[in-house]
Amino acid sequence: MATALAVNYGETTVAIAGTSNDGVRNRLALALYSKSTGSLISKITTTVFSIINSIGVTDVAFQADNKILVCGIFTAAGPIQGFGVVRFLSDGITVDTTFNSGGSTPGMQHVILGGGNEGANALAIQPDGKILLAGWAYVGAGTPQFGIIRFNPNGTFDTTFNPSSIEVPAGRAVIDINNALDFAYAIRVQPDGKILIAGQSGNGGQADISVARLNANGTIDTPFATNGKTTVPFSFHVQAWPPLDIAPDGKIVLAGSSGVSWGIARLWNSVTTQGKAYGVSGSMLGFMSTITSTASTTTAFTLVVGTPTSSAVQLQGISVDHLANRLYTSDLNAGSGNKVYVVDTISNRTLAAITVGAGPNRVLVDPGSNRLYVGLYGINGAGNTVSVIDTTDNSIVASIPGFGGPKGLALNPAGNRLYVGNFTAGTISVVDTLTNTVVATIVGISDPTSLIFDQNTNKLFSTNYSTGSGNSVSVINTLTNAIAANITVPTGPVRMALDSAASRLYVSSDGGGTGNLVSVISTTSNSVLHTIPTGTSPNSIAIDTTTKKLYVDTLTEAKIYIYDVLSDAKTLFATMQGGMANVTIVP
Repeated sequence: MATALAVNYGETTVAIAGTSNDGVRNRLALALYSKSTGSLISKITTTVFSIINSIGVTDVAFQADNKILVCGIFTAAGPIQGFGVVRFLSDGITVDTTFNSGGSTPGMQHVILGGGNEGANALAIQPDGKILLAGWAYVGAGTPQFGIIRFNPNGTFDTTFNPSSIEVPAGRAVIDINNALDFAYAIRVQPDGKILIAGQSGNGGQADISVARLNANGTIDTPFATNGKTTVPFSFHVQAWPPLDIAPDGKIVLAGSSGVSWGIARLWNSVTTQGKAYGVSGSMLGFMSTITSTASTTTAFTLVVGTPTSSAVQLQGISVDHLANRLYTSDLNAGSGNKVYVVDTISNRTLAAITVGAGPNRVLVDPGSNRLYVGLYGINGAGNTVSVIDTTDNSIVASIPGFGGPKGLALNPAGNRLYVGNFTAGTISVVDTLTNTVVATIVGISDPTSLIFDQNTNKLFSTNYSTGSGNSVSVINTLTNAIAANITVPTGPVRMALDSAASRLYVSSDGGGTGNLVSVISTTSNSVLHTIPTGTSPNSIAIDTTTKKLYVDTLTEAKIYIYDVLSDAKTLFATMQGGMANVTIVP
């Protein structure tokens, strides 16, 4: 399988590199062709050295002298998977033993930055002939980070690169983007010598495109973006290597894909987020800016144009498709039309009203599959179906039966699973989203009002609102659908917000109308670290993982509070009449 292509400096020869399996192992495959005629010049398949059991080729490049570098994921006996690069002479067959000539494997470098299970996905050659590799590595953390190595032209480590690192030896660097799943897939050298690395980083249930910049000496370029790194909430489960290039005006161009969709983004020297916090309350849907509003300023909500004004309306669920700039909110009141409203988050106008079954409560959109899931709570919790809506034309394409007062919803798009909390039945249903059928039931739950799935850990979190269950949050292993832990929290846990990168879960407890606490839970140890005092009866809750601001609505006070979760400092942020049924953040 071919995975990389390069053209030599004289533009006479094309190199195609990839991986070939001989029935026992994956081997490096390299073929040279004439650019003018397309005729084959040479080809080779090899593991280079006997200590290498397998090679997965990811990139190829010509040096100025037309020697050829091939990098990838090289696995040695053990197995020990690491960064690998081999250099061939210009004939594309002979290994250049002057590369790393003093090492144990002349012609090749096989490097482990951390504990193994790592590799190189891209390479770049600097104007001075030094060689850069980028990929991922596990160094002092439980999750992968960007990994970068720089070699001198002779294949030895360049010890002037990141010379003072305490994490890895000189000549290497690691970058933790957001304490999640960070994989580097592209690397480029700017004209000023600074080094750009792009890849993807986990962000809750999605993977964002991420980019970092190093100085020429391998240290992080802190003036770039935020402390030298940033993420672009661009794709939902990025499934392709994001190409990276530098435009003539110095702007940085990134591209990526999500399923069958693709897109492109351009960055400046700094990145700003134009964010909004949306909330629903009774018949009102409104928003406030999360950027321009300051901690010392009380900011009123701006109402969205076209939402219903009848006092009978009970807007309840809220979910945002960041890719399509669409927001969905449901009207719980069966007597006012049983509708889901579609809002354009750019113009802040209502585009459509979709009629569904009785008592639509929670809504949850999956941008990757263009599906919106609506739990039909019914009258007094008697509902038993979930509607599936095609968001491309707002049509109902399926009605899934078999629930008991569906309320909380959570999605694992990568695993094709929807989790439905049955408030009346006291269970969680597991739905196969490919067949729209219930395939399992999780018991031992009591009055689940809120569900959250953590894509990075495959954990499902469920509130147990009823006092009979001990006022707790259940931690469920979705690989086995078994409850792994029950975390005791203050009375009446009602809503949750997850910062997956920081391994923090925030749980509001309304105390049956008299509570005033938010629990801060470590998702690593499944324990409450501390609680944050709030106003009376905290309900809906949302976390902005970029600014580290936590939004908490209090039903009794009809106010929204904002917290800096790094210091837990509380400041009144906005007021909205009647309290909020739900709140969400739109980057």
